[in-house]
Amino acid sequence: THTKSIVTEATYKASGIAVDTIARRIFWCDSLLDYIETVDYDGNYRFLVLRGQQVPSPSRLALFGDRVYWSDSTKQG
Repeated sequence: THTKSIVTEATYKASGIAVDTIARRIFWCDSLLDYIETVDYDGNYRFLVLRGQQVPSPSRLALFGDRVYWSDSTKQG
């Protein structure tokens, strides 16, 4: 088996991960810095999906169709 590091920087407390096999993207959330981010399978086209007040303390991710769902520990929604 071959392994490859896709994301090596600026992920402090990754608490959830989801894989979109159709779009070939990996999504993760960071509960310490309050964000959801994504990158393609090759480690390119990395971008922020949501950050801050929109996604406080995200802990888990799920994908369905073209939507990203998450849970958080604040019980605000």
